[in-house]
Amino acid sequence: MNDPQRPQRTVSRITVKYVPREDRMRLSMLDGESNPLVLWMTRRLAGRLIPSLVASLDQTLELPDNAPDSAKPTTQYFVQTNAELQMKGASPVVAPPEISEEGLLESVRVRRKDTNYLLDLIWNDGSVTMPAHEMALRQLLRILYRNYQRGGWPIEGVWPDWFAEDAHRSLIGQNQIN
Repeated sequence: MNDPQRPQRTVSRITVKYVPREDRMRLSMLDGESNPLVLWMTRRLAGRLIPSLVASLDQTLELPDNAPDSAKPTTQYFVQTNAELQMKGASPVVAPPEISEEGLLESVRVRRKDTNYLLDLIWNDGSVTMPAHEMALRQLLRILYRNYQRGGWPIEGVWPDWFAEDAHRSLIGQNQIN
């Protein structure tokens, strides 16, 4: 496990890719000192993590007390769409084949303060913290969603309706002019 004297490592970049042969998501990361790390996320862990992240994002919404029930998913959809429009392409993190640090992700602890998040990624031999502001977390969720789809993993019960590719049809109407 981690040495208590050693400062907590922080993720500076991450690339997520579904790997069919493993039926898992590969999280290739660089820490703050550019050391590579690969963690594998199972469908089971992702299925527990995603609703937790979404629930945390729900708490950041500022809606009037008298807002209709439909306001929350519609607002989430618009905020999520805005975050996705802000995504910038970056070169993927490529861990060398002889990487010394690789593990099966066992748990993720989510901590939030206002609109800033810390995701503590924990595996058998250690842990690393991934800081993210709300927009970056939403962008990561979209990347996880795409990889979820690539794996053919069931969406129902894990992802909210406002996250679906065709959510705009049910939330704002198919033939609406804005």
